[in-house]
Amino acid sequence: MSKPPAPPTEQIHVGQARQPEPQRAEIFMPGQGNTYGPASQGGVTTAQVKPAAKPVAKKRTASQITGIKADVKPKEAAKKPKKDPPVPGRKIPAKTKKRVPAPEEQTQQLAQSVVSSFTSRLTEEANAKGGYLSVQDLESLNKEFEQKTTELKATLDKSFEDYVSAREKASWDQSRKYPFDRMIVKTFSYMLESDSRKLRRSDSVSRRILPGFFMALSMILGADQMEAYQGKCRAVVMVVKKAYGDKFEWEDIYESDDARAIVIDALVDIAHSFDDIDKRAIWFIDMVNSHLPPTDDEASQTEAEWTLTVEGFKQFFRALMSDLTEALESEGGRLLITRRHGVEETVEMVALMKSLMIGLKGL
Repeated sequence: MSKPPAPPTEQIHVGQARQPEPQRAEIFMPGQGNTYGPASQGGVTTAQVKPAAKPVAKKRTASQITGIKADVKPKEAAKKPKKDPPVPGRKIPAKTKKRVPAPEEQTQQLAQSVVSSFTSRLTEEANAKGGYLSVQDLESLNKEFEQKTTELKATLDKSFEDYVSAREKASWDQSRKYPFDRMIVKTFSYMLESDSRKLRRSDSVSRRILPGFFMALSMILGADQMEAYQGKCRAVVMVVKKAYGDKFEWEDIYESDDARAIVIDALVDIAHSFDDIDKRAIWFIDMVNSHLPPTDDEASQTEAEWTLTVEGFKQFFRALMSDLTEALESEGGRLLITRRHGVEETVEMVALMKSLMIGLKGL
């Protein structure tokens, strides 16, 4: 019989044992309170040990803690929609939005609609009765019309609200001499409040800020520079109005690339004046609060007692500078500022805006 094969033998390569890598650092992780302690040894490996995820406790509102139901549901703060950087000199686009009828047109259309509905119903009923209506027929129709009073009242209320809003807008539109004022206010107009429920927040901004804002703006830019910006915006209004004719609306100016570029130019000047944000913030708040206009009899107590706070200034200033901030965050926006102000100014403005945003947090 042949011998069984010998079991395989293990081959051992002889050489020097690899020395452990010298320890480079110890990794410290935060512990209880503000203390830090060693959690693991540093080395050549790139693998990171992930700590076990901790359940995130849901934040409870004050009303949930106290068990009291809130009177008003919290609403998210209004946000300004972002836009692409303006391209000044670009051809004015064709009008696509439907023009909003003037207040007189709206009331005329409503009157015609009500009268037409009334006469149509009378004619319909008369035709069904051989062309004649008796007193009883009219009384029956009157009851029918009374049943529709609620529906008609809702329509009239909505129309009246639209009418008042349109009248205010039309009155605002008449101030063509100061289009730059409107363009600069557009940067933060979305956050202006007159609702007393919203004005209870310390960071809210009332429309009563405007007189003090314009006073401060005229001091920051100076009379000559203010008039220069007004003149440039007037020229834009004339060009856009000529392009759209009867379809022209003020919203067209808000969308104008040339007008938006002028606003960014002004914001560059304004940003420099707030270089010392601590002192300028106090100065601006005092300027606004010392020029608050009196309120009318219909204003709420909250509106009448409103003043600009530090938190309100923070929100306002971020909104005011939003167009410039967005421009500096995009390649197209930085290119626009470079073409209009130069490379050095653009680089300086990037650093300045970062400094201003940090300064706001420290107020």
